[in-house]
Amino acid sequence: MQTTRLLTGTALAALALVSGCGGGGGSTAAPAPPVTPTPPPPATSGLVPAAGTAGAVLYADAAPLRVLRAGAVWTYHGVDQKRGTASTAADTASYANSVTQSSVAGGLLEKGSNPFNDGPDTSGPVRYESGAYKYTQTLQLAAGGAPQNFDVTELRSPVRVNDQYTSIDKHIADSGADFDGDKVNDAVDLALYTRVVGEEVLDLPYRAQVRAVRVDTTMRLRATNSKTGTPGPLYEAVQQTWYVAGIGIVKSRLEEPGADASQPNRVVTEDLQNWDGVSEGFGHLPLNDGTKIVDGFPTSYPMPLAATDAAGFDDHAVVMTPTATLGAINLANLDAHAVLGVQTKYQLAALFPGAGAVAEPHLLRVGAELRLLALTDGAISMVGLDATGEHVTLPARTVVAAPVLVRDPADRQRSYRVAADSSGLWLSWSRRAGTATFPTEALALRRFDAAGQPQGHSSETVTDAPNANLMRPIEQLTVTDNRVLVSWYASIGFGAARRVQVVDMSSGAFLADTTLPITADWCSGISMVSLQQGAAMSCLGYVDGVRAARLNDNGSLQLAAGGALPNAKIQAPWLQQPDGNTMVGGAGGDLVVAAHQYGRYWAADTADSHWITVLRTDSSGGVLSQGVPKLLARVPGDMMYASYILPMGNRVMVIGADGGGWLRAVAVWRG
Repeated sequence: MQTTRLLTGTALAALALVSGCGGGGGSTAAPAPPVTPTPPPPATSGLVPAAGTAGAVLYADAAPLRVLRAGAVWTYHGVDQKRGTASTAADTASYANSVTQSSVAGGLLEKGSNPFNDGPDTSGPVRYESGAYKYTQTLQLAAGGAPQNFDVTELRSPVRVNDQYTSIDKHIADSGADFDGDKVNDAVDLALYTRVVGEEVLDLPYRAQVRAVRVDTTMRLRATNSKTGTPGPLYEAVQQTWYVAGIGIVKSRLEEPGADASQPNRVVTEDLQNWDGVSEGFGHLPLNDGTKIVDGFPTSYPMPLAATDAAGFDDHAVVMTPTATLGAINLANLDAHAVLGVQTKYQLAALFPGAGAVAEPHLLRVGAELRLLALTDGAISMVGLDATGEHVTLPARTVVAAPVLVRDPADRQRSYRVAADSSGLWLSWSRRAGTATFPTEALALRRFDAAGQPQGHSSETVTDAPNANLMRPIEQLTVTDNRVLVSWYASIGFGAARRVQVVDMSSGAFLADTTLPITADWCSGISMVSLQQGAAMSCLGYVDGVRAARLNDNGSLQLAAGGALPNAKIQAPWLQQPDGNTMVGGAGGDLVVAAHQYGRYWAADTADSHWITVLRTDSSGGVLSQGVPKLLARVPGDMMYASYILPMGNRVMVIGADGGGWLRAVAVWRG
C-alpha cells in the first residue's frame, strides 16, 4: 500500500506548491491580445525519463516479493525528519504504522494506521495478475476536478536490474483547480514511474544482513498556468521500497519537498519491526491485556505472582494464576496470539476431596491433556484436566504416598518437582532417611503414566555422611531427549555444591552424578531447561548479563577451555545490561532468553522506558557464550517480570507480570 502515499496526500499537497502563484486576478480584465491557434495538448506528461537498458534478472517471477494474505499485519517503526538530514530533535518524530490486509472482491485491501506519519490510509484491492502486483487508485486532484482512475504497477515479472515501467504518464487538461485566478481551470502533467535499482543488504530491527530488492517509485507533477501558458515548478517525490521474498515490504523511504521550498526535503523512513503472517512471521505480536483475570489481584512488588505455572500447546497456553479467594486457583487460556480467553476457577479442596491441606499446586501438559499436582496431607496427588483446563478428565488420586518431606515456605514450591515426557510424567521428591541421631535425606525419582500409575522402580539417592551432608531443596527437574536430569543444592561439610544426576528415561538407570563447579557466591540460583533437543543451564542473579551453558550427556557443563559458568556470558551489541528479571526456556534446540531492559528503546527516544528483550542462541551446538545469539523481539510496555517461556510450534509464549503483579503475555516468533 505504500505507493498510495504518492497518489493521495502527496499529489494533493503538491498542487499548492507547483501552481506558481497564489491566484486572485483583478475585477476588471484587460482586453486580451489576439492569439493564434495552438495545437492540441499532448496526451502524455512529458515527465517520464527514457528507460535505460535492463540488466540482470533478480527474480524470474515477482510473486515471492509481495505477500497477499488476509489477516496478515506488518508493523513498522518510522522516523519523520521534517528537514531531512538537517533535522534537529525538534524536527524529528518517531511513530508506528501497522498495515493490515483483508479480503475484498478483486484482491486484498490494505489499511495503514499511519503510513509516513500522515494518518490512516487505505489502498487496494491489491492483486497479482499477469505476473505483476497491481492496484487501482482513484485520484481527484482538486475538489472541482473529475476523478481519475489509474492502474498502478508496483512490481512486475521478471524483476530485472534497471527495469523501468510507467504507471501514469498523463496530461490532464482540466485539473479542476484555477491556480492563476483567471476563472479557467489549469492543466496538470502527472507521471508515476518505477525503476528496479537492484539487490541490497539491510539491517532491520530484528534481522541483520537481509538481502532485499530495492525499487524506486517517482511521482512528478507540474501545473501549467492557463493565463500565460507558462509551466510551474516541477514537484518530485521519490519513494524507495525494499522487498524481501516471503515477507514483503521491509523498508520504505519517502523524500518529498516540504511546505517551505527553501528548506531541505522532508525524509520519512519506515523499518519493519514485527510481521504477523498468520502462520509465520518474526518479531512479536501485541502484548496482551491481562487485567481481566477472574477474581485476580495484583501482588506486591518485587515478587509478582500473576502466573504461578503454565503449560503450552501448539495453539494455546493455559496459565495458572492466584485468586483473591483463599485456597482457589484460576486457569486462564491464552491463544496463539496471547489473547486472553476462557477462564476456569477451581477450589483446590473440591479438586482433591478429602484432603485436609492442599499446597504447592503444579500444572503441566501430558500428551494432549493437563495434569494438576499438589501436596495433600504430606502426599503428592494428581487430577486430570482437558487441554483447556475447563473439565476434569481424571479424578484425584494419590501418586506418591506420605510422608513427602515438605519444605519451609521460604523454599516455595520446592518440596517436589515434576516434568513431562511424551506420554507420562516424572516426579522428584525428598523423604527423611537415617535415624533421629544420624538424619539423612533421600532424593527419589520415578516415572508415572498419564493416569498416575507408577512405572518401574523408584530411583533414590541417599546422602552418605550424617548431619554434615544434608540435601537442600530440589532445584530443577528436566526431561530432554532420552534423559531425565535432576539438580539440587547440597551442603558438603562446610562448603556447598550443586549436583546434577542424569537418568536414562527408558530403563531408569543412573547414567551420571556430577558435582557442578558452581557456588552460592557465583549464582543465587540456576535454571535448567530442556531445549527440546538437549539441555542447558543458566546462572541467575547476575545483573550485568546472562550466563548459560549447554549440558553434556553426563550432566557436565559445556564451557570454553578453562572456563566457568559465571564467565559464560551471552553477548550481543543490542543486549543491554539486564535490569531485574531474566528468564530462560528452550525450543527447537535453542536456549531462549527473556531479559528485562530499561533505557532508550529507540536511539531517537527522549525518555527511558521498559521492555523485554527476547533472544535465542544458535542451534548448531557448541559453547553458547561463543556464539552470536539471534534477536527475536524487543517487547515494549510494562511487562517487567518474565516467569515462563513456553514453546508453541513456530513461536514461543513469554508469560509474566507488570510492576503491579497483573498478568502479561506476548507471543514471539522463533523465526
